[in-house]
Amino acid sequence: TLQNLTASIYIDGVLNTSVVTDGTVTPAFGTRLDISGLSDATHTLRIESASSAGSPFRLQYLVRNKAHSVMNSGIIGTNTAEWLPGGTLLVSAALPTNVTHILIQLGTNDRGMATGSSYMAGAQGTFVNLNAIVNSLRSSYPGVRIILIAPPYAPTDSAYGSSDEIARAVRRAARVLECGFIDQYSATLEVEMQGESWLSDGLHPNDYGYR
Repeated sequence: TLQNLTASIYIDGVLNTSVVTDGTVTPAFGTRLDISGLSDATHTLRIESASSAGSPFRLQYLVRNKAHSVMNSGIIGTNTAEWLPGGTLLVSAALPTNVTHILIQLGTNDRGMATGSSYMAGAQGTFVNLNAIVNSLRSSYPGVRIILIAPPYAPTDSAYGSSDEIARAVRRAARVLECGFIDQYSATLEVEMQGESWLSDGLHPNDYGYR
């Protein structure tokens, strides 16, 4: 049923390969063509059928294998105030221009964050600062998807708040800003209540905690 057909496949406007069923080649449903060697970028695929009337080209499916690059731009020991726009950490050069998703886990160190000249203390500061951080990222990277992560449970409260208060502030920010949300606080609190030893020093996870 697929005789006398030539289908040309173009990648980014350049002929990549062709499917020819001109009577000398036995056509078969399920024939698969693999296109590989493409760079990590956005590409345009065009399939051009040169079939005559009554000789349709039947495309069963397309399978796309996509590679994702993940980079860690986090800095240990920092709080949300240190990531505010205009500072030295949240800079445009920190992320590639084609970034699609940004995951932010901040707040653990806000428990000890006192009020400064331009920011608030504790969980209130977490909420206010995350709003500024997310809005800045959305301005610099239009269309990016941002996921806020509530930090893990911390057994010891600090001077300006608890991990419970921080987690609720992050959840509230995610709701107000319409971000994705991952609740590591509840997951690690459950492990703690089960009596599991998942912390190495009372704050940072051990190998089991990371898993």
